[in-house]
Amino acid sequence: LLYTIKFEMPPDQDTQPPCSKPDLQPPSEEELTVSQTLDKIVTSIRNSKLVLVVIASLATTLTTAADTHITVFTSHTPFSQWTCISERCEGLLSNTTLNEGGEGLLSNTTQRGQLLSNSSHSRRDQLLSNTTLNEGGEGLLSNTTQRGQLLSNSSHSRRDQLLSNTTLNEGDERLSNSTLTQHEGGEDFYSKETLCDNALEEFQDFNWTARAVSFVMDWGIYCSSDLKLSLTYSLFYVGAFVGLMVSSVIFDKIGRKYSALFGILSASVATLAGAKVPNFERLLVIRAFQGFGQAINFIGVYCWVIEFAPSCFRELISVTILLGWSLGYFIIVMIAYFVPHWRYIFLTQGIIDTLSIAPLLIMPTSPRFALIRDRDTDAKATLESVSEICGNFIPSDEIRLTYEARVQDLSQQLRDFKIFPAMLRETIFCLIVWFSMAFLYSAFGMDWSVMDKSVISLIYSKFSTTALFNVASLLLSFPACKFIGRRYSFIGFLFLGIISNFVAMADVELSPNWHLDQVAGVVRSMTLVCCIAILFLHTSEMAPTSHRGMIMSCSAAAACLGCILGPFLALLSDITDKKVSLGVFAGVAVICCVIMVFLPDTVKLPETPRDVELRAVKHKDYRSVEAG
Repeated sequence: LLYTIKFEMPPDQDTQPPCSKPDLQPPSEEELTVSQTLDKIVTSIRNSKLVLVVIASLATTLTTAADTHITVFTSHTPFSQWTCISERCEGLLSNTTLNEGGEGLLSNTTQRGQLLSNSSHSRRDQLLSNTTLNEGGEGLLSNTTQRGQLLSNSSHSRRDQLLSNTTLNEGDERLSNSTLTQHEGGEDFYSKETLCDNALEEFQDFNWTARAVSFVMDWGIYCSSDLKLSLTYSLFYVGAFVGLMVSSVIFDKIGRKYSALFGILSASVATLAGAKVPNFERLLVIRAFQGFGQAINFIGVYCWVIEFAPSCFRELISVTILLGWSLGYFIIVMIAYFVPHWRYIFLTQGIIDTLSIAPLLIMPTSPRFALIRDRDTDAKATLESVSEICGNFIPSDEIRLTYEARVQDLSQQLRDFKIFPAMLRETIFCLIVWFSMAFLYSAFGMDWSVMDKSVISLIYSKFSTTALFNVASLLLSFPACKFIGRRYSFIGFLFLGIISNFVAMADVELSPNWHLDQVAGVVRSMTLVCCIAILFLHTSEMAPTSHRGMIMSCSAAAACLGCILGPFLALLSDITDKKVSLGVFAGVAVICCVIMVFLPDTVKLPETPRDVELRAVKHKDYRSVEAG
């Protein structure tokens, strides 16, 4: 009876009899891709829980820049802050004082005496000539001769007296000033050249007076510090290159999350070990493992977060990830400023690296990766938890995800590049552009050899200023990607860099502290940062989910090679005219612009290589196709 009453319909409608059994089929599942599901779930970024989740997931990216540049601060040595403790060192200081004071005294006194003598002789000859012409005759010549002799004697006596007084007064004053300058300022004596040219040894000839202690001071390698610092950077990027080659396999094998965990764990152990490293050779091994871990961590976190991002907020989230790199500059600056010893800097940074692992432990696996591995239940559970966080709950049983399950192994991935030529072509283009951008940025990005002529001189100011410029550049790239598109915004920023590059060739002084080439250099560096930020997003959207980890890793590995080779381009300005290196910049930038013309503009994330092929033949509204 209750059943009949519940389904009774109005009598004027032509429906089934009230006692017939109604259709009690469960509601049909809605067929959606992962992108469509995320767009349906995340409708607004103004959700505190969602913002906290994004920030927490980016915790490990804050440590990447700090680990990269940690040896800049742990090796920083103020070569003007030391004092003599041996007789040999004191003797060098005395000789420097006497040589600089005496040479200047003798030179100035001799020049002044010579000028005074010439003036006296000229005046005497002029008076003698005038008297001879006016008075004439032999008698007058005799008087003139006597007067000339008296004048000569008077002039010479007066000259010698003036010369003597000038020599004593000015010599004493210059000697006093020279001694005062050498002992109080020591700008010329207290330098790296004095230590190395005279083979002065710590604890025997001198002691450091600086507050901070670097490993350069600890291990006595101050005479080769520049070369050794370059080695620490090179080994970091060599380790990063190896790590990215490894990650190209494990990203698409065990997933982005677990790969990132492996990477940050490796970097944390290496950084903590740096606090106990006994010599420079062991430090180079530590640097290689830091680069190995941080490269896997950063690219893994980027791919992982991008695959969670809905299409309407992907530009913003991409910029947020890269902001983690820039903010990492402030972390290492603050640590180095407040922690005076290099071993404790490594220890503090290692603790921060370890703490940043916590958010990765609680974050879910990428739903796109789960589908590629044919784990439909895991993908639905992840999407359901995301919908709950966003306050837009969608039960997993109401959604049927469309996807293509694949045999995900290295051999199949490599065969796909042969089967799908569009993906191969786009990948090669990406490798070239990534290498070029890293090559140019490592050569011209914030060229402090130029900026040192301005008010920026301290190492803390340099890195803080670099971070601020990078943040400003990333914020500029966001609206450009949003409203202009990835491809055209990249070309536009790089074209602006080419223009600023040609402006930098002019030698124009704008103020006592700033020149035109400095301003053009800042603009050029900012445009490079914008291009790199756009390149991250563009590459991740061009690569299919099945190959995204591999393509992003290989692209970043190409960037590592560019970072290793880039500084050699900067050296060209030291041995040739600066126009040569600037011309190389313009040529490489033009090549990148031409390549970007042949790459597609992207919005959607392709799931498989077939989606890439469909996009290449200009199917604008493409969908993932079923196998076969």
